[in-house]
Formats: sequence, structure tokens, C-alpha cells
Amino acid sequence: LKASHPDVPLEKFGISSLERMAAYWASRPSGKATRRPIALSTVSNHLKTGRNFIRWLHRTDAFKWSKPVDAEEALRVNIERLRSDEEYGKLKDGVKTWSLEELCVLYRYATDQDRVLLLLGLNCGFAHSEICSLRPDEIVLQGDQGMMKRIRRKSRVYGEFWLWPQTVLALKWFATQRPRASPDKALVLVTQNGNPFDRQRIANSWNRLLDRVQTDFETFRRLSFKHLRKTAGQLVRDRSDGEIMGVFMCHGTPVATDDLADVYSNRPFNKVQVALRSVHSDLQSMFEAAPSAFTKPQAAESPRISRGTIELIRQLHA
Repeated sequence: LKASHPDVPLEKFGISSLERMAAYWASRPSGKATRRPIALSTVSNHLKTGRNFIRWLHRTDAFKWSKPVDAEEALRVNIERLRSDEEYGKLKDGVKTWSLEELCVLYRYATDQDRVLLLLGLNCGFAHSEICSLRPDEIVLQGDQGMMKRIRRKSRVYGEFWLWPQTVLALKWFATQRPRASPDKALVLVTQNGNPFDRQRIANSWNRLLDRVQTDFETFRRLSFKHLRKTAGQLVRDRSDGEIMGVFMCHGTPVATDDLADVYSNRPFNKVQVALRSVHSDLQSMFEAAPSAFTKPQAAESPRISRGTIELIRQLHA
């Protein structure tokens, strides 16, 4: 916001200034990197940040400023009306999810640490925040079996997940790479230095994985990490129905027509586990794409040649 709007003296910061801010983002200026109109989510997030700033500025004792009437409403726009004809046309394609073939490629090109994130995304429907907040006391492991029971922080909804044997192996492997004296022992995923994972670290790791894939497959799609959660929801829905998918995703109201369903009954987690077992069978070819996963310590750095070149060298050597 500071980079996009001129400075204004505080005594002149009123409704007109706020409306100019909203009009600027509603015009969807071009992004610096893409040179294309910014995404609708970017417009929404920037205006939300502006509203948060307005509330803070009104309440803080550091500055003498009171928000004018309807100040926060001035920073709201109808996001749907900003959608272009091209974007409306793309709505018919539905939600973007990874195909099984793409998942096989991702799993093969991933490092073991990447595979930990990938398995949590598919097995438990985790996105960035769920991975960053995962605690050891939310996981129960017995041999190659495991269960995860936790409250999703965003929706405050309880969820249970049967962990695939590959996910159990991944978590056990990651625990061996964890520093013995971690500053934050309340979290499962920490760095080599013991610092908690954050959104940017996960995004960077995912982008590096896509870069490695595109070295050998230039036309490979670049979907963000959050699309693993969408893919997991689709896989569960294909094997069950919309209600079970909502329970799996820890949505607040999985039964859209009955917001009191959770008041008078418990969620059918047993059906979620049945669906997860079916999804596990559906993903066997993905697991087979990396048969030696989680058998070696974490490498200090990624190879400087592509996975395709490495496999060709091994083939020629054999």
C-alpha cells in the first residue's frame, strides 16, 4: 500500500483518500512481475489490509485521528463485478486440481522434505497454515499406522485423519532430521536450525520443486501449494460425497442445508477414513514413482542437474 499510494497529511486523510485507494485497486493495475492485471484475491487482500489499518489508526493513542463515518465501507468493492469476460469464461473449467499423472511427476522430482509437505497436503488436506501449526500431540503413530486429531485453526473445527503408511514414514523420517535442541518443541515441522516453518518457506520450497520439473517439462503447470488441498478435497469427494469432503476439509458447515447438523450429531469421521483408504489406493502409482523415498538423510543441497538428466546418466551407466 505504501508503494502504491502517495503520502497524505493525516489531517487530510479522509473519505476522499479512502475512495481513491479503493478506486485504484478496483482498476486492477498491472503487477510488476506479470505485467497483467492483478488477481481478484490481491484486490481483496489489499483492501482488507487497508481496513485493518483504518481500525488500528482509529484506536491507537500514537496519533490523534478518528475515522470518518463509513470509512471501512469506502474500502470495499464488489469483487465479482471486477471479473473480466476472459475470467468469466474460465469459470466453466471449475476448480484447478492436480491430475494423477502430474502428482506422479511432482512426487518423483521432489526432495524428501518436499514429499513430507506433499503427503500432508494430500492425506490431510493441509495448506500453509495447517502445516505451520501442526503439533506433535496431534499425531498418534503406532508402527506403520497413524492417526491425526486436531482443531483446524482457521475454522475452529475438529478433524480426524487416517494417516497413510507413506505419511507415517515421512513424519518419522522428518523427526530424525529435526535438531535435538529445538527452540520451539511445540511444532512438528522446523528447519535444520530449529526455526518454525512459515508460509514463505513452504512457498519457496514448492516453487523450487516446480522449477526442477519445468527444467525437463517446460509446459508443466504451475499451481500454487494450496492446490494440493483442493486436489485432496476432490479426491475424497470422488470417493464419497460433498458432505464427507466437507468433514475432511474441516469446513464449518459441511451440510449446507442444515447448519444444526453438528449440534445434534457427531461428524462421520469413519466415512472419512474409508474415503482416505480408497484415495490411498488411487495414488499407488504416485508412491511407486519414488520407491527410495525417506531412506536417506536430508541432502545439504539439491543436485545442480535435473532429475531427467540424472535418470538418463544412470540408464546409460547401466
